[in-house]
Amino acid sequence: MIVLFTHTWDERFSHEKIKFIIDIAKSLNIEISTRSKIWEYYELY
Repeated sequence: MIVLFTHTWDERFSHEKIKFIIDIAKSLNIEISTRSKIWEYYELY
């Protein structure tokens, strides 16, 4: 499991970087989920 976390006010944040990460994950068949769904799955809520 890889957790990606960033704040939109971070100067290094960009929509292009997020799109790049998502595209690479999809090409590698890596499932993308939200933090809430992961917490729910592992009963961490």
